[in-house]
Amino acid sequence: EFVNKTAHPALILLQHCSKISDNRKLMVKARAPTLLLRMLLDVLNAIDEPGAADTALISQLSGVDPENDDAAQATSSGDDKTSNCPTAAALQGLIELLASDISAEADKIVAQGDTNASKDLFHEMTASSDEPDDGDASTMVLLLSSLRSTSLSPPLRKIIAKLLPFLTYGESRQSKELASQFVKYVDLEQLYGAESFDTNPNDRYLMETFVSAATNLPPVAVCDSLRSELISQGFVSTIAKFALKDVPTRPPPWSPALFGKSYLGDSAKGTD
Repeated sequence: EFVNKTAHPALILLQHCSKISDNRKLMVKARAPTLLLRMLLDVLNAIDEPGAADTALISQLSGVDPENDDAAQATSSGDDKTSNCPTAAALQGLIELLASDISAEADKIVAQGDTNASKDLFHEMTASSDEPDDGDASTMVLLLSSLRSTSLSPPLRKIIAKLLPFLTYGESRQSKELASQFVKYVDLEQLYGAESFDTNPNDRYLMETFVSAATNLPPVAVCDSLRSELISQGFVSTIAKFALKDVPTRPPPWSPALFGKSYLGDSAKGTD
């Protein structure tokens, strides 16, 4: 079965290469986090689907021919799909490693107070993004679509929430697409009244992922494009309106309870 089959040799080789810091920087520059996450979501979706081993991606990762291998026609699933599938575990491990590097770089830049540093990992991420790439834009759409349809464990969703803003690579088209999904799926009324949420559970998980991403959006240059789109598309103003909902428009009436005992005592003495 694909689920129990050892990860593809190329994926294992990539794991070994990722142990070197310089190699990880090159992987980030080549936008490997987006591709790896997309592959992981495809694998997790495939595990739950009958006949998933027939897909081209599964066939490539498993190194088998589904037309000539009966075992490739069957799949299994468990409570922890990632740990039960070597391929999914390898992909998640790579994603966690790259996400850790990105988060550490963001923390370092913020600590130094130079959010526009020209010689950092994020500069490498955006170095090749001067010209828009239709393929990258479509990858973001597919990634978000897969994210909505995949059941993910809470730890993995937390990793994705931190990584998601960086997957725009500072490009306006991808930032615009991602911001539009924030606006579309983040329903504050539904989020506040969790018990009344009666739509697709994955929509709620996706919303929580977006909220976590927006809450932890780091003040680094690579995220400025997404931050600008969230403002221009009304996401920030919607949050502000919700926060100010039912706030009194007038101050409360004056009352002796607003003053301390010492003030009232001094006032009483002054009238004697």
